[in-house]
Amino acid sequence: MKSYGPIMSAVLIFLFSLAGQAQSNLKKANRAFESLDYPSAVLAFESMIKAGSVLDLTSKHRLAYSYKMTQQNGKAASLYTELSNQVGVDPEVYFEYGDLLRSETDFVQAKIYFEKYKIKSPVIAEYFIQACDYAIVELGRPNNCKLSNMPTNTDQPDQAPVSYRGGVIMGSEITGDLTAKTPGGTELKTAPQIVANPNTFPSRLEDVLTDEAMGKGSASFSEDGSVVAFTRTGGKSLAEVLRSKSGMNIHFSHISKAGSWSEPVAFPFARDEYVNAFPSLSKDGNTLYFASNQPGGFGGFDLYSSKKMGENTWTVPENMGSIINTPGNELSPYTNQNDLFFSSDWHLGFGGFDVFKTTQNGVSWTDIANLGACVNSTKDEFNFLIDQNGDAYFTSNRQGGKGAEDIYKTAKIVLRNQQNLKPLKDSEIGIKSGLDVDVKAPQMSINSAMMDDVYEDPAIYNHPELQSEKVYFIQIAAMSQFNDQIAARFEKYTRYGDVFMVQADNAVKIRIGVFPNLNAALSQLRILKSNGIRDAFVIGDILDESRVKVLFKGSTDFVSTPTESTENTDGQYKIRVAEFQAPDWFDSSKINDLGRIEHWTKSGKTIIILGDFNTETEAQSVLSKLTERGYKDAYICSEKDGKLYRVNK
Repeated sequence: MKSYGPIMSAVLIFLFSLAGQAQSNLKKANRAFESLDYPSAVLAFESMIKAGSVLDLTSKHRLAYSYKMTQQNGKAASLYTELSNQVGVDPEVYFEYGDLLRSETDFVQAKIYFEKYKIKSPVIAEYFIQACDYAIVELGRPNNCKLSNMPTNTDQPDQAPVSYRGGVIMGSEITGDLTAKTPGGTELKTAPQIVANPNTFPSRLEDVLTDEAMGKGSASFSEDGSVVAFTRTGGKSLAEVLRSKSGMNIHFSHISKAGSWSEPVAFPFARDEYVNAFPSLSKDGNTLYFASNQPGGFGGFDLYSSKKMGENTWTVPENMGSIINTPGNELSPYTNQNDLFFSSDWHLGFGGFDVFKTTQNGVSWTDIANLGACVNSTKDEFNFLIDQNGDAYFTSNRQGGKGAEDIYKTAKIVLRNQQNLKPLKDSEIGIKSGLDVDVKAPQMSINSAMMDDVYEDPAIYNHPELQSEKVYFIQIAAMSQFNDQIAARFEKYTRYGDVFMVQADNAVKIRIGVFPNLNAALSQLRILKSNGIRDAFVIGDILDESRVKVLFKGSTDFVSTPTESTENTDGQYKIRVAEFQAPDWFDSSKINDLGRIEHWTKSGKTIIILGDFNTETEAQSVLSKLTERGYKDAYICSEKDGKLYRVNK
């Protein structure tokens, strides 16, 4: 009889070898993915498929996301479609696919997948659904703008436009060829003609713009051209900069009248733990605006400002506050007179990074306004600036360009307010497009009824210390005339909270509050609407005693922001659910079926409370449900005299 033992052994050895190779490839793919090296992750996952391996759900998800991050949108869409129809898929698939479809201008399909994402975060999903609706309306409006792809663009990523003495410097980061548009016309000059004696120091204009800024970190000159600020990016792309955790900082050089450059000096607040980038100097060179992902911000990259106090002496950077900064990323600040322009991937827009504008009025900033379809697209627009003629320039990776990131120019257009669509005074600009940026659903709840139902009042910006005191109200009425008899009509609303009279926009606004964050306000808004107050909406503001007055104090069943104690005593039972440094970090939709949600504060932190329960047994039953939902540190407490006391420690 013929023996098959040696053959079977060889087959088994071969199969074990294949399994070992597949496991090795999987580790390689996961390692690349977790290091944000998406091109290598794609190669590794595809090698597994070619070798006959069947990817599990997690690996398919990672491959789809890697396709998305390497702009292989067709492959990404195909895999996301497959994943979205499978049982047990990570809900992040729905968000990522919705974001991909949004970037391809397929807003109708994008809304379908954002709707599915509600299984994980109803608030964030609703926000992006509203953003799609906004984009459909705004992109469908006719516009008069003239958009030009600049002749200096190449088939490679092009140098970010730089404002210099009223003109604009442009060029390719690959060739190093630099040209400039003069304020008086379209004549192009080479960089050495702009700065006298450019060869007197090796860090001359070409080196800074092509080798250091690389079109990504950008550079900024003071109005007289005597100071330049720039970021050393080490050749990183914009997407890599945004994913960076450290290793980049802002540098300064002084330029003499003869054209010689000083040795670059680092911004003194550099840290290895985070990135400072996208510098923008004020006209006099004494104020620096920049983006940073340093701890303590509102999202990924926030905008900061710092004042020059002396030679390389700057004030501690101040966060520009929650009116401007968001849970997403803000970058590329640029100032023109009293206007601040910047790019954001969170403020209400069309997708990717859009360019926004706000105007400073004393210590206040006006509403954040999207520059509209003449500037913004479903892709990314950044590095926005305006020359002395009023023409605007920016970088975009939109489709139809010559390369990956081209410079565009737009003629003057009328900027319209995104809420009332009336022309805004002194707001003429123009242009928009796309970016290779890591977009994830932010781990933070935001207003789920943006647009027509919920929006910000004309934003009031104060110093960051005051900015942190921003609170939320529910507005129920607005009127041009007001007296005591009219005021009396609103006393009945004290069952929902304190009733305020607010002076704004030459009118009297009647609001209920105060709520420390959007989730608290939205929770109470649902109650008002269920009781027939259909026109109510949430609004953000700052408690300014000169404008905000209490008409009627809320009844005793309304809890605003009491203090907390840890002593034990008798009283009405509640459950202390969790504590957060930033109030918007909590998604109330996860527990709003278990009882009334209250937001208490202690030492600047927001404490989430569930109440009220008549017996400890009732509270214990709800506590068990909270534990099942992941709130392991929740415990029962009782209330007495406006304080909380823990029971059953």
